[in-house]
Amino acid sequence: MSALVAVYLDYQSRDTGDGLPPVDDNEPVDVDSEDNPTPVSLSDIELVDLFTCRNATLISQPHHIYPNETLIYHGYLGCSPIFPSVAILLRTLAAFQQAHRVCPRFTIQAQCKMLCHLHHALGHDGKDWHLQNSCPACCYCLKDEPQLDIEWLVSIDRNHSLKRWDKSNYGINEREDSRVAQSDFWIAPEEVDRFRCEAKARTDEADDWETEETSNTQFNCVNRWRNAGPEFRKKVLSVFCETGIFIASCQHHFVLLICDMIKSGKLAKYLLVTINHLLDVYGKNGGCAYDIGCATDVTLANSLLGPKAHALNLRLMVGAFHGHAHNWKCQLDWHPMYIQGTGHTEGEGCEHVFSASNDLARGTRHASRFHRHQAIEEHFGFWNEDKYNALKECAYFDSLKQPRVKDQLQICYVEALDELEERKLEWNAAHEAANYSLTSVAIGDLVTISKALTQARVRLDTTYSMLQNAQALAGQLQVQIGLEQPWKVGGEEYSQFKQDVLMGKYYHALDELERLVVM
Repeated sequence: MSALVAVYLDYQSRDTGDGLPPVDDNEPVDVDSEDNPTPVSLSDIELVDLFTCRNATLISQPHHIYPNETLIYHGYLGCSPIFPSVAILLRTLAAFQQAHRVCPRFTIQAQCKMLCHLHHALGHDGKDWHLQNSCPACCYCLKDEPQLDIEWLVSIDRNHSLKRWDKSNYGINEREDSRVAQSDFWIAPEEVDRFRCEAKARTDEADDWETEETSNTQFNCVNRWRNAGPEFRKKVLSVFCETGIFIASCQHHFVLLICDMIKSGKLAKYLLVTINHLLDVYGKNGGCAYDIGCATDVTLANSLLGPKAHALNLRLMVGAFHGHAHNWKCQLDWHPMYIQGTGHTEGEGCEHVFSASNDLARGTRHASRFHRHQAIEEHFGFWNEDKYNALKECAYFDSLKQPRVKDQLQICYVEALDELEERKLEWNAAHEAANYSLTSVAIGDLVTISKALTQARVRLDTTYSMLQNAQALAGQLQVQIGLEQPWKVGGEEYSQFKQDVLMGKYYHALDELERLVVM
C-alpha cells in the first residue's frame, strides 16, 4: 500500500488544478537502472475510460515493483491487486466519485454497467451475436436435448413500405453521409451482390422470379403472385433508392436479418444471401417458410448454394396464409400442416413484423440512408425486446404457479378421500368408546354415569358431524370431476395423484424451510 500511495502522490503532483492530472504514456524509461535493470512490463492490458476502451502495453519505471504502481503512474487503477487484466482510468473514477457525491443513488454498480454498455464489454459485439442470441427459445440448446426434425425455423419475405425516395428526382444531389449502421441486423449490399449471378443459366432479367415463366402450366403457383407488368414495375421502382427491405424472422417473430432492396423488386439474390447467412450461423436441419417456397426450391437448387443447402438438410415450405392460395398438390408438398416438425408454426412471422413496421414508413421515406437505417434498427430493436418479454416461455413458467384446474380438483379429491378415511376411523373409535363408556363406572353412581354418557354423546355427535362434512366434500369433488364411481383408497387413480399430494407437501415444506432460513 505504501508503494501505491507514493506513486499516487506522484500522479497527483502533476495535477494542474482541475483534479484531472494529464497522462503521459510516452515518458522515456531508463531500462539500465541499477536499482531495477529489468522493469516490469504490463502487456496487452485492457484500459477503460468513459469514452475509450483499448488494449495496450505499459512500461514500468525502474523503481516499480507491483503492476498497480505502473498503472497508477500512467493514470489507471487495476481491477485486481496482483495480476490485473483490466484497469480503469483514475479520472473516470474521480468523475464517478463526484457524480456519486451529488447523486447517492448512482452507485458503483450503475457505473460499471454503464461502462459495459458503452464499450460492449458484455460480449455482445461478437460476429453474428444477434443471430445467435436474440431468441432464447430458438438459439439456446440444453445438454442432452433430443434432436428435432427441424432444429431451427424461420420465415423470409420482402416489404415495400420502407422505401426511400431518390432525391435526384427533385434535381437535388443528396448530401454524402459516410456513417453506416452499427448493428449486425444488416447484410451489406456488397455481400448481397455476390449472389447476383449465383443462379446458374439465368440472366439478370430472369433473376426476378416475377418475370419468369414456368414450363409446367398445369402446376404453376408462381403466376398467381404476379402483380404489375415488368416495364411498369421498373418505372415505379426507379424513383426510389431503396425499394424496401428483405428480412428473416424466427418462429417467435424475432427479426434476425435485414437487407436493403436497391432499385429492384424481389430478386433471387436477396433470398439467396439471406439463406446463406442463416445456414452459416444455424447449420443443419433448418426450415425456411416463404410465400413462394415451392418455386424458391428450384431457384436454390440451381444456384451455387444448392449443394450447401442440400448437405445441411434445409427444408423450404410455404407459409400457411399464402399456402392456401397455392393448388392442392403444391400444398401437400409445401404447406407446414403436412411437414413433420413444424408443430403449430404457421410460417408467416414476417407478416407479423410488417404489420408493425409499416407505420415506420412515413418517417423514413425522405430520410438519409443512415437515418433510415437508424430508424429501422431502433424499431426492430424495440420490437425484439417486446417479443422477448412476451415469450411463451414466460407464460409457461407463469402457468406453473398452479396445476391445471382438473389436476387441482383430482389432488383435492385425493386429500378429501384421505380425510374421509380419517373421519371414519375417528367415528368408529368414538362408537366403540361409547359402548364401553360405563364399564369402568361403579354401579349406583348416578352422577358419574350421567357424566360418562354425556361425554360419549358429545364425542359421537362431533365425530359424526365431521364424517358427514368429509363425505359431502368428497361427493362434491366427485361430481365436479365427473366420476361415476368414487375412487378406492389404494386404487390406481388414487395412487397416481397421491404421489402429487405428497410431493406438494414436500415442496411446501421446502419453501417453509427456506423462508425460516432467510428469516
